[in-house]
Amino acid sequence: MKTMQTRSHNIKMRGGRVWLGVLIPLALVAIAAGLFLYIADVQRDDDDVQPEPKTLQVGKDYYLMVRTIELYPKRPGGETAWDRVDGSGPDIQFNLTWQGNVVFESQQKGDTLIGAWDALSLDVKAAVLKGKVDLAGSIDAAIISVEEDTEVTIEVWDNDLPGSDSAGAAIMKLEQFKPGDNTFTFDPTEKNAIKRIVVRVIDKALPITELVEEATRP
Repeated sequence: MKTMQTRSHNIKMRGGRVWLGVLIPLALVAIAAGLFLYIADVQRDDDDVQPEPKTLQVGKDYYLMVRTIELYPKRPGGETAWDRVDGSGPDIQFNLTWQGNVVFESQQKGDTLIGAWDALSLDVKAAVLKGKVDLAGSIDAAIISVEEDTEVTIEVWDNDLPGSDSAGAAIMKLEQFKPGDNTFTFDPTEKNAIKRIVVRVIDKALPITELVEEATRP
């Protein structure tokens, strides 16, 4: 009787081990399948997100905002100070030409080698977001449309009262720009004292809240 019970116990033990031998591989297969489906789902989500264009798209309108202009310490040629009377820095001003027309002229930034401009002041930003002010008439930037093989020219000068002195001009093809901030550097020459220009490009078709955020981003 005892022998029969022992045999029955051994059979049960072997049966349990057999089931474990079957269930463990099945569980591992199920875990692997679930992991595969999760990775595939994440991959599909990533594929659905369209990357931001690396260059400007032909046929679209953009805001071009000159954020910063830095000049060399001396006038073009490198021999003469900007202000021969008191040695003060230049009063930087610029305009932007597109398709042979001046489409934007900046305000003056006095006595500085680095002029910085804000596209939208904070109080105007608040008014725009509340719908009290029209964005198109408030944003301090040029609007251009991208076409094949087109360019913009940024002309810079020192706006002195006796007479303006040229700091140089930078000609840039639109194909050089990308959405966001674009930094261009220049060597000093006999006709150029522009050291650096930073231009921010924003898609004009963005929703107004996104456009305002991009325009006021530091």
